[in-house]
Amino acid sequence: MIQKEQVMDMILNSCPSYKNRYSNYLKENYKLGEERLLYVEIFDFIHHLVERYQKKNLEEFDKLFDCIEELHLYGDDYVKEWATVGFLEDLQNKLLQENIELNEFEIYLRSESRIWWNNLIDLWNGKTKYLGGPDRDN
Repeated sequence: MIQKEQVMDMILNSCPSYKNRYSNYLKENYKLGEERLLYVEIFDFIHHLVERYQKKNLEEFDKLFDCIEELHLYGDDYVKEWATVGFLEDLQNKLLQENIELNEFEIYLRSESRIWWNNLIDLWNGKTKYLGGPDRDN
C-alpha cells in the first residue's frame, strides 16, 4: 500500500523535469525537519505540469498519469483522496484558470483516475451531493 511519504518520490520519478524546481521549492518553503504539506506542495507541481503542456513538452505525461493511477488503485485512504482532491482537482482548477479545456487532459487519464476526474466535475456541476456520491435525484 502506498503511503503519503512515498507520493512525491513517485511523482518525481515519473516527472524528472520537476526535480530541480521541487528542490528549490523545498528550500524556499520549509525549515529543516519541518513537516511537509503534500496538499500544498502539489500545487507547485501542477503549475509545472501545465507549463510543460503549454510548451508541448508532453514526454513525461504517460508515466505521470500511470503514477496517478497507481496512487488511486494502491494508495492508502489518505493517498487515494490526495490523488483526487490534491492532484486532479488542483489540475482541473489550474486548467480552467489558464482557459484550457478539461477534455484536453482526459486523454492522459487512466480508468480509475477518469472516474474520479468525472466525479469532481459532477460535484462542481451539482450533479451529485458529494464527491463520488449519487445523483441529486436519488
